[in-house]
Amino acid sequence: MGTGVIDSAMRRGITKWDHEEAQKVENLISPLSPNHYGKWKIEPITFIMENDIPFAEGNVIKYVVRHRDKNGLQDINKAIRYLEMIKEHEYGIKSTVLPDGVSLEG
Repeated sequence: MGTGVIDSAMRRGITKWDHEEAQKVENLISPLSPNHYGKWKIEPITFIMENDIPFAEGNVIKYVVRHRDKNGLQDINKAIRYLEMIKEHEYGIKSTVLPDGVSLEG
């Protein structure tokens, strides 16, 4: 079972909830460990912080890891945007991709 709301309900004898409904409630109340990160052996934020990964690179990891379980193509586009910002900041190469994903290259 989960932690927090689910465990608290079980201690109080509230056992009629099915696990899926209880998990939905817990996800609403506990946004610090949503399902789309908890399925990994190590959560992305833990990996990012333990390895002192800079903000932009950390966001690339976050968006790529969660895209299938959360926002799909929107998360991939966010990751690409952060990669473009890294390319410009670290290497002085101006982005050739507009925010909506349209390429300036031929």
